[in-house]
Amino acid sequence: IEKIYLIRNYIDSINLQKILSELDMSKLKILNFTANCITNIPLEINSLKNLEILVLNNNKIKTVENIDKLKNLNRLELKGNMINEITNNSKDFLVNSTNLLFITLSCNILT
Repeated sequence: IEKIYLIRNYIDSINLQKILSELDMSKLKILNFTANCITNIPLEINSLKNLEILVLNNNKIKTVENIDKLKNLNRLELKGNMINEITNNSKDFLVNSTNLLFITLSCNILT
């Protein structure tokens, strides 16, 4: 599997975690879970070594976390969530990544 698009499916964090742990994601490049009910970015995301695009727009995520090992990530979309915190590891990754070309965090509650 190289691409997964599961948009508007009422998927929550527990179901996302289950999906990621049960499927072979070793070749996954695009993961799009826009408009679901995800409240956190599960640790399993960090194991997706080939992931290039992560789209989690319009969910209920409060913290940007578990993305610091995504070395091939070049696009991160997290707009329209409830984000009010970015963990230190994730902040360092966002600032220092040489591959990351596009980030959107608009329509959140960052201060």
